[in-house]
Amino acid sequence: MKRNNKISIYQDLMFFILLFLLLNSCEKKEFDSNSNTTEYLTKYMDYNPTHIYPSSFKPFSGHGSINTDVLSNYKITLEYKGNKISKRNGWFLNSTASGFISNKHFYENIYDTLIYANNKTTILTLSNDENIKSVRAYKKEIFYQNNKISKTIQFYNNFPGEDSIIVNFEYKGNLLVKKEGYLYNKIYFVSNLYYNTNENLDSVVTRKKIYNYNTKEYELDTTCFERYKEVFEDYDNNINSLKKLIVFDETFNRSLSRNNFREYHYYYYSKNNNSTLNGDINKYYNFTYDDNGNINWGK
Repeated sequence: MKRNNKISIYQDLMFFILLFLLLNSCEKKEFDSNSNTTEYLTKYMDYNPTHIYPSSFKPFSGHGSINTDVLSNYKITLEYKGNKISKRNGWFLNSTASGFISNKHFYENIYDTLIYANNKTTILTLSNDENIKSVRAYKKEIFYQNNKISKTIQFYNNFPGEDSIIVNFEYKGNLLVKKEGYLYNKIYFVSNLYYNTNENLDSVVTRKKIYNYNTKEYELDTTCFERYKEVFEDYDNNINSLKKLIVFDETFNRSLSRNNFREYHYYYYSKNNNSTLNGDINKYYNFTYDDNGNINWGK
C-alpha cells in the first residue's frame, strides 16, 4: 500500500513538472513570436517603394552608405482587435516640385484602417488633418488563397487617368518567389525573390517594362540587363516578429524572412549591365534588443 502511495505521488509530481514545462514552452513561444507588434520607428523600414511599385524612371542619385541611426525617429503605432491589426497611425507623404518627388514629410494625423472579409483585407488610408483632403494611394485590397497573399490592388486618386496597380504573387512552398505587376492591364514589372538556406530573404531582382521601338509598346524584356537588385545581409538569430506587417508596403520586405536583416543594399543596373554607382544605396541597421533577445522596434 505504501509503495502504491509513493508511485501515485511520483506520478503526480511528474505530471505537474511536465505541465509546467509545457506551459512555459507555450508562453515562451508566444512571447518570442511577438504576434502583436504595437509600434516601430520609420528608420527601420523601407520607404523607397521601388520594391513594390517600380518607377518608370531611372533612380535618382543615391545616398551612399547610411547608418540608419542618423535618420528621423518617427514612430508608427499599431492598434489591434483581437490578433488582427485594426489601425496604423502615422504616414509619410511625398511633396512634389515640378512633377518630381522632392521630399517626404511625416504626418501623425494620417492613418490606415483595416477591414477584413473572407479571404480579403481592405486598407483605407484616411486623414484627420483638415489641410489634407485625401491621400493619393488611398486604398489597397489584399486577396488570399490558402492563407497566403495571392493578389494586391493599389488604388490611386488625384491624378486624372491614373490606373490601379495589380500585383500577383507566386510561391514555392511557403516562400514568396515571384511578383508580377500590371498597369492598365499590361505587364508593368516582375520581381524574383531568392532565399538562403535559413529561409531568409537573400535578394530581390526586379525588371520593369521598357519601350520597344519596333512594336511601339512598353514591354517586359527578360533578356535585357536593365534591372533593380536589392540585397539583404547580416541576419540575426532572433525570431521575426513582423510577419503580420506583410500587408503594408514599407514593412513588406521585413515580413518575409525567418530572422531580421541588418544590412540592405540597393543597385540599379543599366542596359549595359553596369551598376550606376550614384544610384546605389547601402543601409545599416542598429537594433535595440531586450533581455530575451527580441528587437524593440520602437527604440
